[in-house]
Amino acid sequence: MDRGILSPMNSFAGSKSLPGFGKQKAQIFAALLGKQLGVKPEGWENATGDYSLPGYRSVADVVDEASLHEVRAFKKAKKSGVKQGLMCLLAFGRVPGSWYFHKDMSE
Repeated sequence: MDRGILSPMNSFAGSKSLPGFGKQKAQIFAALLGKQLGVKPEGWENATGDYSLPGYRSVADVVDEASLHEVRAFKKAKKSGVKQGLMCLLAFGRVPGSWYFHKDMSE
């Protein structure tokens, strides 16, 4: 495989122009190339954002059934956190974790 051909993936110009590929999908695709195929052009970690980090965040981290379950658990927990934050925002007008949320709740 000629890795020089994939170097434009660093800027995502190649993958983002594909039908159905936006920024997030391009980042995941580039992370998959880096993590599973060793295609790591200069700057790939910055370009892929959190998807280059160790852990189980996306399909780039799936190598077997166990890792698939880990990715699903991560996504479920992330989605749950977003829902909780939205519910607090709707109920209290603020999001937990911010200093003023804790300050207001202690008064």
